[in-house]
Amino acid sequence: MERVLSGLAEQEAVLPTRCAPWDVAALAVHTVGAVERVSVMLDAGVSEGPGSGPLVSAAGYYAPDVRFSAAVNADRVGGAVGAAACRADAAEPGRVLGACWARSRWTGSW
Repeated sequence: MERVLSGLAEQEAVLPTRCAPWDVAALAVHTVGAVERVSVMLDAGVSEGPGSGPLVSAAGYYAPDVRFSAAVNADRVGGAVGAAACRADAAEPGRVLGACWARSRWTGSW
């Protein structure tokens, strides 16, 4: 995915996707942002103490609630569209993904 996003031309970045109303650039920004959030969460580790709460499964995380309401989804789409409009060039999401992936690589041992 990094290679594809890094190779995008501007005329490709503005094409519509099957994930209306996002164009390629906005969908790329949203997807790369999701990968970055996972990286941040993994770096944070498991916290203990007040407010840390129990671990949540993937199914539990994506369970329907206010986070997936029409208003929140509209804000999520608007944020991605806005961020895509501010990108330096069509390939920026690919570079961001590459940097995120490089930071996320596990270098430890078992």
